[in-house]
Amino acid sequence: ENNQILGGLYGVILGEIFCGESMFSLKDNASKISIVYLAAFLKQSGFRIIDTQFYSEHLKQFGTKKIMKSEYLKLLSRNRNKPKIFPLNISQNILEYFN
Repeated sequence: ENNQILGGLYGVILGEIFCGESMFSLKDNASKISIVYLAAFLKQSGFRIIDTQFYSEHLKQFGTKKIMKSEYLKLLSRNRNKPKIFPLNISQNILEYFN
């Protein structure tokens, strides 16, 4: 807004997994908008998992699932040597990624 960052997030990419590290908002809901755009970029590139680091009823509505530590370690192992390139742009209207 007016060339000012109002919110965002960052994380680490490992193969087809985006491991979320932190989110911030300087204005209400700015980080939520960021995660919607992140999900669109990830879907376009074939990513399969967003690691949210924790489970909540709020995140459940978006498809978050609990997994055992042993399964998580297997996912990490299967993805450690898979290259993934994050796209520079999304090619569709943002809402088309979530129909």
